[in-house]
Amino acid sequence: MKMENKPKKDHHPEDEEERSEADKDEEGVDDFDRDDSDSGEIVERWRAYVESADTPAQLALALQLLESSVAWELVHTLRLCQICRIKCEDPSATLRCTACRFSYHQECCKSPPSREWFCPACVESSTQVPTCLICSRQLDDLVTCRKCYHFFHAECATDSSFDCCGDFLCKGCDPRLFERRVIAHGECDDYIEADDPSDPAEHHHHIPNGHHPPQNRDIRKPLKRKAEAPPPVVFPIEMNADLCRAMLDELECQPGVGPFLEPVDLDLVPGYREAIANPIDMASIRNRVDAQCYETPDDFAADMELMFSNCRTFNEDDSPVGIAGRSHTPKILS
Repeated sequence: MKMENKPKKDHHPEDEEERSEADKDEEGVDDFDRDDSDSGEIVERWRAYVESADTPAQLALALQLLESSVAWELVHTLRLCQICRIKCEDPSATLRCTACRFSYHQECCKSPPSREWFCPACVESSTQVPTCLICSRQLDDLVTCRKCYHFFHAECATDSSFDCCGDFLCKGCDPRLFERRVIAHGECDDYIEADDPSDPAEHHHHIPNGHHPPQNRDIRKPLKRKAEAPPPVVFPIEMNADLCRAMLDELECQPGVGPFLEPVDLDLVPGYREAIANPIDMASIRNRVDAQCYETPDDFAADMELMFSNCRTFNEDDSPVGIAGRSHTPKILS
C-alpha cells in the first residue's frame, strides 16, 4: 500500500499575526451587542420550536427550557418594593425586613418602622395568620391576590383592581398598573453621563448661542446593563389558552384525577371550606382559561399548584386522593 505524502502548508508568521489581530478585534466587540445577537438567535430558535410543536409534551419541554434559561439576580430582586414592584432608590425612605432582607417603600407599607422590623410576609409566616401586606394587621376582612396570594384589606389596597373573572389583583401584579409605573418611573439607564476626570468643566461649559461643540455630542455613551433579568417571552393570548387547554386535556386522561375534576361537595366533605381558604378545581380552571384570565403560563401553573396544595393540606399523604395529588403534581408543574 502506497502512502501519499500530502504537501505541508507553509507557515507564515505574517498570517499568524493577522489571525491574532483578528482574534483580538473579535474579542473587543462590545459585549452588549454580542449578548443581544446571541439572545435574539436563541429566542428565534425557541419560537420556531414552539410553533412546530405537535404535542403538549413538546410545549411543556419548551416551557421548561424557557424557565431554566431565565437568570434572576437576587440583589436586584431584594431592592424591589414587594408591594409596588418599583426599585427602592432612597435608603431613608425604605424599610428592609430583618428576616428576609426584602425592601418596602415606607409610603407603600403602613406598618410603623422599628429598629428590628419584620415585614408582613414574615409575620404571616411565623404566626400562620393571614396578614395584610400593607398595614400588617391580622383581621378577617381580607382579600387574596390571584397571582401572588398575599392578603390585603380592601381599604388598604385602594389602587388595586379586579380582573375579568372578578378576582382581586394587587397593584404589584396588575399588568395595567405595572405599565403605568414603567411609564412614570421607567427611566432608561442605557445612557449615562460619562464625565472626564481630567477636565470636569468640559461637560458643563455653556455656549451663549445654544450650540454645543462636536466633541461634546458623544458624552452620553451606551453602557451594558448588568445583573438584570432578560425580558420574558410573551405568548399570544390564544396560544397561551390553547396550551392551557392541552395540558388540562392531557391531565384529564390520567388515572385518579376524578377528585380534581369538579368542585368539592361541601355537603359530602364537611369542614373543607374552613380548612381551605381558596378552593379551586379543574372545571374552574378551565372556565378561567375560556375567559382568558391567564395572561402567562405562570398564572395557569399557579392555579394548578394551588389545587394540588389544597389537596396536600386537606388529605392525608397515604389516602387515595393524597396519593393522586402527589403523583400528578410533577407531571404538570415540572
